[in-house]
Amino acid sequence: KYAKWDTMVLWCNRLFREQKNCFVEGRGPNPEIGWHENQIAFFESYTMPLACHLVETGIFEFDVASGFVNGVRQNNIRWMIDGTKVIENMVKEWEEIQAREKSKPAAAEDQKT
Repeated sequence: KYAKWDTMVLWCNRLFREQKNCFVEGRGPNPEIGWHENQIAFFESYTMPLACHLVETGIFEFDVASGFVNGVRQNNIRWMIDGTKVIENMVKEWEEIQAREKSKPAAAEDQKT
């Protein structure tokens, strides 16, 4: 309820595309290398402590804050299981977008002639 898998994958995909575009432009490393492991590290070193801190601060009701912790935990476990497939889909989607982008100027040139 609090940290939906689909939402996490959506933002993961957007970050991947941004970093992949930077890589292609020579402004960073290839995100495909180590993405799976880096996401696990992100869950464990940043997201989980943040969710736990929400419980500790009392900003949210205990049940709500605990829901955040449980959602992060569930997403981390699911990432460990399905993350490789998610990455394969992200790479495929990125490649399809690039192919469409490359074909746009050619289609515009064809219309002029």
